[in-house]
Amino acid sequence: MTHTPFSHTHNSAYSSRAMYEKSLQAFVSFVQSYAKHECHLIFRFKDLNVAALARSFGLLHLPSMPELKGKTIPDFIPENIVYEDIPYLDKVREQGRQEKLKLIAEGKLEKKKKKFNPKNKPWSEQKEMKTNRKERREKRKLAKERKRKAQDITEEEMDDLNKDTSLIKKLKKKKISAEEFDVKFEEKEVP
Repeated sequence: MTHTPFSHTHNSAYSSRAMYEKSLQAFVSFVQSYAKHECHLIFRFKDLNVAALARSFGLLHLPSMPELKGKTIPDFIPENIVYEDIPYLDKVREQGRQEKLKLIAEGKLEKKKKKFNPKNKPWSEQKEMKTNRKERREKRKLAKERKRKAQDITEEEMDDLNKDTSLIKKLKKKKISAEEFDVKFEEKEVP
């Protein structure tokens, strides 16, 4: 048997279910953080050698995750092993797992299948949705500003309105006559 740098990790994944679950979790975490990194010019996900990374984590198969969806990785060859056959080294956990498998086999307990959560979309799609949301928000903001500007009265219009109200008040208080009111009001209307 040839020893590769990652053969120890690979062998421990065969013998310990807990170790394999941790390596799967670490791989998923690493890939997600790499894909979501702010400096995507340096850390380009498409340049990441996923097969070598999976081997370094000692994976026997690639997990199904949004970042790897639709991506073919020919360099990674999944192992022909039944995942349920990998035991826990902890005897208590293994006994509980065996009892659970027995209940599933008898039909008393259903095997849980993890469903793909549509909320967990690839980071690129989330970023695109975020930019679309920002664009819609900006459009709404511009529309509100236009509406507000259309409703706003200019200074000149406000001055005319103030003059009209002062003329009406003077007329009501009988400080000016109706003829004077008509003359001043018409002077204002004709430019």
